[in-house]
Amino acid sequence: MTSAIGPSTALTPFPDHTQLPESDGTFVKNWQEHPQRILLTESITPVLKQLHHEGQYCIGQDLGIYWRLTSSTKKI
Repeated sequence: MTSAIGPSTALTPFPDHTQLPESDGTFVKNWQEHPQRILLTESITPVLKQLHHEGQYCIGQDLGIYWRLTSSTKKI
């Protein structure tokens, strides 16, 4: 039986926090950014207040999302 993922397509481990870029040096010029930020913050705040009565939570903004595609292999 052979593997569907060979050495050339093997996934590498996720980088840790020290290996992620903090900035790409460009400014976002998107007029939707500020209203979206307000909408998302206002919509999640009541849920966070309910879950964390003491007020110990943080909402991050202007963040990058890191992801990668993975493939699943099924053995028959």
